[in-house]
Amino acid sequence: MRHLRVALLVALIASPAFGQSAADRAPARPRLGLVLSGGGARGAAHVGVLKVLEEIHVPVDLIAGASMGSIVGGLYATGMSPQEMEDALATMDWDGAFNDSVPRKEMPFRRKFDESSFLTKLTVGIQDGHVAMPTGLVEGQKLNFILRQLTLPSALVDDFDKLSIPFRATVTDVASGDGIVLSHGNVADAMRASMAFPGLFAPVELEGRLLVDGGVAENFPVKSARKAGAEVLVAVNIGTPPKGKETLTSLTKIINQVTSAATARNVKEAKEAIGPQDVFIEPDLGDISFIDFKRVRDAVAAGEKAARAQVEELRKFSVPEAEYRAWRERTRRKPYKPFEISSIELVNPSPVSNEIILSHMKTKPGPLDMKLLEEDLSSINSIGEFDLIDFRIVPRDAGNVLQIVIKDRAWGRTSARFGINLNSDFKGNNGFELLASVSRTQVNRLGAEWRVIAGVGEITTIFGEFFQPVKVSSPFFVSGIASWQRQTPLVPVEGLGTVGVQEKQYLWGAVAGVGDGRFWEMRAGAQLGHLWTDPTTSEALQPESVDRGAVVARLTVDSRDNVPFPSKGAALRVAMDWETPALGADGSTRRLYGIGMAAFSSGKNVFQVLATGGSPVKTDLPYYDGFKLGGFRRLSGYTSDELYGPYMAFGSVTYLREINRFKTSIIGGAYYLGVSLEAGNVWRIGSDVSLSDLRYAGSAFIGIDSPLGPVYVAYGRAEGGRSALTFQLGVAF
Repeated sequence: MRHLRVALLVALIASPAFGQSAADRAPARPRLGLVLSGGGARGAAHVGVLKVLEEIHVPVDLIAGASMGSIVGGLYATGMSPQEMEDALATMDWDGAFNDSVPRKEMPFRRKFDESSFLTKLTVGIQDGHVAMPTGLVEGQKLNFILRQLTLPSALVDDFDKLSIPFRATVTDVASGDGIVLSHGNVADAMRASMAFPGLFAPVELEGRLLVDGGVAENFPVKSARKAGAEVLVAVNIGTPPKGKETLTSLTKIINQVTSAATARNVKEAKEAIGPQDVFIEPDLGDISFIDFKRVRDAVAAGEKAARAQVEELRKFSVPEAEYRAWRERTRRKPYKPFEISSIELVNPSPVSNEIILSHMKTKPGPLDMKLLEEDLSSINSIGEFDLIDFRIVPRDAGNVLQIVIKDRAWGRTSARFGINLNSDFKGNNGFELLASVSRTQVNRLGAEWRVIAGVGEITTIFGEFFQPVKVSSPFFVSGIASWQRQTPLVPVEGLGTVGVQEKQYLWGAVAGVGDGRFWEMRAGAQLGHLWTDPTTSEALQPESVDRGAVVARLTVDSRDNVPFPSKGAALRVAMDWETPALGADGSTRRLYGIGMAAFSSGKNVFQVLATGGSPVKTDLPYYDGFKLGGFRRLSGYTSDELYGPYMAFGSVTYLREINRFKTSIIGGAYYLGVSLEAGNVWRIGSDVSLSDLRYAGSAFIGIDSPLGPVYVAYGRAEGGRSALTFQLGVAF
């Protein structure tokens, strides 16, 4: 008997199955494959099906998913429970996940300048003399991090058969158009590639292939599940069925229809491959669209309802409680213990120096703090020089290495940005300005950059700057500037009304400065130039030709969370210009100007306070250096720049109420209702400046934070019965 037991033990040890993980061993029952189709936000219904499967003790032996089905399937395969998935998907900031833009508070100060001047969001690259566009609206910076965080316990598993449950993700090769089934690599990479909807998300490069959404080639991966070894299937399809043209009443619905049409054929073929031994589930998701991520729990409930309707069919796959408990114990993820990091490496193909990148990192070797790492990656991203910043955990003999992986900007270092300003009071007073800038960054190893800005319209201008940090990551810099400008302002002249004056001016100079890189900057230097003025409608003013030379000083502070519609933060600009013959000027004048605003909010209620003023300092000011008031929120009810003089004071209080936000922050923005109360004036003589002489005005307006920039439709009224209906696009205040 003893010999028999020994023989049996030897035979067991020799068995190929001995020593394999439970997930790898083939069950005695038919191997059950779970097939999860793509469908965007509708894919949360898969979680509801999983809830029912767990309730009736149905173990899953293999998962094949496409697009959002790969997200749910991948998370389940790494050991996450259905309830954990539901909570994660329902509480996730999906708008943030689909928005690669850097929060404004984290932007470098110079990028804040760009945003203030060019309020459109469109930026294109210039490479080899051609315009280069991004490969997708969203690169996936934030989504990547979320997926890596959710799958972190499986970060070192590179064979999907060795996950808690074997897993397959379908993707599409952009170059060939072929469908590919991913069975190895990093599970987060596979999930991200499988849901890279073409045009929306940038493709994912894996093993030399450029990959997009698996739904394009196989949205309902029935065949892939069978090829991976599934003998019976629970197949869940959550795709949107095509609808009649009378229902296509919005951009979202049209995109949804196009998506459905693109996958209809391969879904139909997959359905035909489902046999009588399988269970097919198709939840009724009603009007839940592929971007309705705020309705995750509704989709989960719909999936649960559909599974319960077929619970008797599903019970044929149930196993006894003890067997199911053992299956769940070996497949459910264990409490996560932070990875110990022995060192940090950079994979950096960009021209940005490692020193600059590392200066943005606070993470150190030791237990990996994911919150701190997220802040670090966001800070690196704020440099604005990369398409994507990712991380990997790589096992080495000396311990786990944290790799920071840089995906360099596809279009290089030269880019162009565009802006537009339009305004009309519907009374014949219209204005427009078109702006464009071309800039090049990382001109040298210290991070120098140059920029050229051109504008046409009411003001024609060309401005160029070369910006040079003193050393890598130094707060000190030097800058060379040059500009040319032409405009024809209307200048009030006592006894004559307004006089049109053509002004042409060029300036050049150099400054030195210091700043913290994000929130403030001080600069001072000298600028030289020449000004020509030519009155066009009156002989009361004589043409002038004036040499200019001035000491200039600027202090700028900006912590606003948004330029046109700030809800928190503050901004301040103080400027001093001292024209002096010592620098070649024809006269001696000193001019001081300042503007400051602060914003704070409570819920959807926003309050903004603004004050601005300007004055000569113990000198006179020529009319061409005076200050202007008038127009929307600059004494509403008056025409734009109607008031003109060497002394100016103005203040306003604005209340905004957010009415609605766009469904997804991919395009960003919100709608607002607002009112403003305003007081101010300009004076020609300093002794006339008096608070008792203020002019009062106010406005009521609708504001839209649109992809083209801020849009306002406003009604303004000032004392004396003056009123104006105003339309403005692209003007921030």
